[in-house]
Amino acid sequence: MASAIPAIGPYKLEVTVGVVLLMAFGNLRGLKEAGRAFAVPTYLFSGIVIVMIVVGLIRDLMGNLQPVRPARA
Repeated sequence: MASAIPAIGPYKLEVTVGVVLLMAFGNLRGLKEAGRAFAVPTYLFSGIVIVMIVVGLIRDLMGNLQPVRPARA
């Protein structure tokens, strides 16, 4: 997250501990409740990855996909 939001860079440890505590709390609730809690982020991530692949394939088929030059990025 710190690479996406540079302002939280100095707080990397705190963010990491918070995420680990959130996951631990979710797992302590039991399998059924933890499944519900973690299902939404999992489905969102999966959906976003699928959308990214589809957009890339469409851009490639339309000829709008340009190569990325790492030196310029």
